[in-house]
Amino acid sequence: MKNKIKIITADDHPIFRRGLCSVIETDSNLEIIGEAGNGEEVLQILQTQTADVVILDINMPGMDGIATARVLHRDFPKIKMIFLTLEKDREIVNALKTLKVKGYLLKDSAVLEIVNCINQVVAGRIFISPEITDLLMSSLEEESVETDKILLISKLTPTETRILRLMADSKTNKEIAEELFISVRTAENHRANMCNKLNLSGNHSLFKFALENKELILKKDSL
Repeated sequence: MKNKIKIITADDHPIFRRGLCSVIETDSNLEIIGEAGNGEEVLQILQTQTADVVILDINMPGMDGIATARVLHRDFPKIKMIFLTLEKDREIVNALKTLKVKGYLLKDSAVLEIVNCINQVVAGRIFISPEITDLLMSSLEEESVETDKILLISKLTPTETRILRLMADSKTNKEIAEELFISVRTAENHRANMCNKLNLSGNHSLFKFALENKELILKKDSL
């Protein structure tokens, strides 16, 4: 006989939690082995029980969903995790990726999607509410753009990177030249070279790039 999938649900709203458990238990292959109101209670259950899946509400008192996911990721790596949330939040999408959370459901649609979500994540697949997909795709596109910028900045020499950082601090050519002990003409030549390397054109494009990417430039300059 096939072993049932053992599940812990964690949500600080008992009525919602019980309703979700009732839906889960309509699938004969799924078994609720514990209910919790926060992360601490989840960990208490895991002291005496073994779970395959833990369903975590993001916003719980005490140890919230993300804090609990960090502990589970570290101490119970075989457990599959599913997040429940009331809203689309980019930080949660990042946690989904870094903490290896396999499922992400909006509470509004959780009752309809939870059984399918559990079966998908147990099978090793990722399940995300359709409403979340646009947020995830946007996050991935932003990461791709940032990676492209990092690759471009990596082409700059240490001196060019330093000049770009000073430009991000709104320094003039004269001020940059004085700080780096070079001539204004040399500083201008460096700026021209940077425009070529960064595929920029126009009088103020380099200055705009420096302002918009100050954090990335600071990381490069600190290496």
